[in-house]
Amino acid sequence: MISKLTNRLVDKLFPPEIIYIRLSKNAADVRNIKRGNSIKRVSPIKFSNDRLIIADFSNAEKFLKECIAELIPKKGILSKLLIIVIQPIDENMKKIAPVEKRTYLDSMEHLGAKKVFVIEEQKVLGKDEILKLATQSSE
Repeated sequence: MISKLTNRLVDKLFPPEIIYIRLSKNAADVRNIKRGNSIKRVSPIKFSNDRLIIADFSNAEKFLKECIAELIPKKGILSKLLIIVIQPIDENMKKIAPVEKRTYLDSMEHLGAKKVFVIEEQKVLGKDEILKLATQSSE
């Protein structure tokens, strides 16, 4: 009970950044939902292979960390409170396998996300859809 209240207080005082990532093979479209800025990048170092979008954790995480850093002003440790909505994009993908979902969850947590949402559909989500998802309880 106390930790829930503490989390709510921290969220009110230092609202988390909500980051929306459309991740494809060796590339990403990353958007900071609250600030409205975004970037599209192709990774100079491959992190995907023929079968997986994230085949190399280190390269993918380094690439995404750099992308996110461009969208968030440097304000010390409190600016690193993140909610990440990640959407793997692959026209051949019908459903995300549990092991792939775990890959996305783990990688986003390594980037500092306190909440992660993995989206299976391929259509681009609107700001309202992302905000609704990101502000729901993780329980």
